Amino acid sequence: MKSVMLTGATGFIGSHIAEKLVEKGVLTHLLVRRRTDLLNQLEKRGARVHVANPDDLAGLKDSFRDADTIIHCAGTTRGLKRDDYIRGNVTFTENILSILGEPQRIVYISSQAVAGPSNSRGPVEEDTLPNPLTHYAESKVIAEDRVRDWGKQNRNNFVIIRPSAVYGPRERGIHTYFKLIKMGIFVLPVDGRNRFSIVHVEDLVEAVLKAAGHSPGGETYFVANDEPCTWEKLGKTIQEALKKTHVLKLPLPRFTQHIGPFFCDLISLISGKPMFMSSQKMIELKQRAWVCSNRKIKRMVGWKPKIPFEKGIELTANWYIKNNWI
Repeated sequence: MKSVMLTGATGFIGSHIAEKLVEKGVLTHLLVRRRTDLLNQLEKRGARVHVANPDDLAGLKDSFRDADTIIHCAGTTRGLKRDDYIRGNVTFTENILSILGEPQRIVYISSQAVAGPSNSRGPVEEDTLPNPLTHYAESKVIAEDRVRDWGKQNRNNFVIIRPSAVYGPRERGIHTYFKLIKMGIFVLPVDGRNRFSIVHVEDLVEAVLKAAGHSPGGETYFVANDEPCTWEKLGKTIQEALKKTHVLKLPLPRFTQHIGPFFCDLISLISGKPMFMSSQKMIELKQRAWVCSNRKIKRMVGWKPKIPFEKGIELTANWYIKNNWI
């Protein structure tokens, strides 16, 4: 892996991948829609920034051709309707695949959501049949299929990464809970005992780069900590990291699980901007368990999580405080 084209470098996960690639001295191309201060800093350190519309890749064929590895991290995680997810996750992926060829390798950053929730029989494995519950998850299933179809014509020179819930510096989803707990409030989805897999962004980045360079082609991997978390544990750990002695727990009554997302959907339609909470998001939150296995990537790639959950939350809290996010 000498030269990489990375999409999505302005996003949470993509920005961390970009930093690590530059740090390792890899010739790094960054395909983005807009510039940021971080991108300007990375450019000064040697990264090559390409600002373009995802639907217009014709002018970037030479840049993609120069890369031996493409890490496709860009995508749509919030949308107003199904077409938004299809356009952002499927069409964009199809456009990229159309200009790639042998011997290039593509690493596609998918999602645990593809497999759907887990059950009492244990965590979902990579061979679990997809069970998408939302438009987002459905679009990721389709995009994965497009990557595999491309692989059939290109010696299976692809790897698919399915991260679990990811936290760390610059993350804006779980960040909401840091803000609320800083205010002395913790909202518990359902009863707080729902279990979910989680991983620190630095561990995820290491998994992506290890898989990019060392995985056999045509493989799919979940990336998660060894042990799942619960909302109750998440809240308590954040509270300890922020040194909050008193926090008011507010379990969400079941009727609010419908009313709240309904009004959020309505506001999103009026404003034209998707909100963090929505009826689609609530479908995921109310599931009893989102637990996936990390056994395959540990066995085949030699990756393992290095950042303990409590330490990761502490590091994340410190970053939020230092950067005035909370």
